[in-house]
Amino acid sequence: MTIEIEALDTLFFRDGKPFSMGDDAWANSMFPPLPSVLYGAIRTAYMAQKNIAIDDIIKETENLRIKQIAYKVTTLARNSRKHVTYLSYPIPLDLVMEKDFDTLAKINEKEYKSYDVRLTTQVARPYCHLNHLSLQTEKILSYNKEVEVENIEDGILTDTAINNYLKGKINGSIEATKISDAYKTEAKIGIARQNTTRTADEGKLYRMNMLRPNDVKICIEFTGLDDFAPKGLLRLGAENKLAVYEKTEIHVLNTPKELGENFKIYLATPAIFTNGYYPTKVFENANLQVELTTCAVGKYLNVGGFDMQKREPKPMQKAVPAGSVYYFRLKKGNFQDLVKQLQETGISETEQSQKEGFGIAYIAKI
Repeated sequence: MTIEIEALDTLFFRDGKPFSMGDDAWANSMFPPLPSVLYGAIRTAYMAQKNIAIDDIIKETENLRIKQIAYKVTTLARNSRKHVTYLSYPIPLDLVMEKDFDTLAKINEKEYKSYDVRLTTQVARPYCHLNHLSLQTEKILSYNKEVEVENIEDGILTDTAINNYLKGKINGSIEATKISDAYKTEAKIGIARQNTTRTADEGKLYRMNMLRPNDVKICIEFTGLDDFAPKGLLRLGAENKLAVYEKTEIHVLNTPKELGENFKIYLATPAIFTNGYYPTKVFENANLQVELTTCAVGKYLNVGGFDMQKREPKPMQKAVPAGSVYYFRLKKGNFQDLVKQLQETGISETEQSQKEGFGIAYIAKI
């Protein structure tokens, strides 16, 4: 089942930074939210629909698994100057933009920004290599032209562009946008109250960055809840703000049918690995031997949350961000076994994170 979620109010998704009123007065929000937030929203909505007690919700939803997460963005088209809606995914981090170059246009008194990105290539290191857990790689990702380049923070690509990327059909430049342009930030200022007197608690003034996603909806494909209502309401984010959802359909990203000895893996959602930034278990489970040749990995994310049953925060974990790309050389095994493994469990390395939608990954052609 696939649903499309649209916010009815401002939203707040906590980042991993600790926040305690009185110690730190500023709480930061992030978008897109972590897959675990969306998993919890679906599970809580199902609990309300079926009138399930909180102590039974884990058992009743043990088969719930998120299979795909995408974002439906409405923006102004660069050429037609009309509003268009398209499905988008995080931009792969081996696509870069020439520094200080972007397209900016005023369309109907509204700024429209787009960015021309190009694919980096593998080049040999002249004298050094990267060591990690007895692994070695002697190649880095580099842009051929002698110009400065940079990644696009919060960058997204359409599903058509991502499919072309997976097929290795990115030639020249392609258009990218930012998901942060699809929502607005609004500050909320508040103060804590004492439980006994219900008066303001001294030194507990705080500020939160609320998000108003007017031009973006979240699409989630999941399995395991066959009797989930096709449309309804759910609570979303740290403030339990109201959102509406309805059943929809989205295009599937396709794995290339033919791959050579070299390939890459693109992360569509953040992933949690036991060995830091480097995945191992997916290859072990697929009986593959591979060699890491290079990678483009973003800054790690702190993944926490709150355990509703235990009434306590969950242990903090580090996750590799969405958009990260790993280049491999196949040494032994069958690609189809890896494709099957990624479709079944993703690339994340804990069972719960796999269910929540962490580590949704796709093989791409080099």
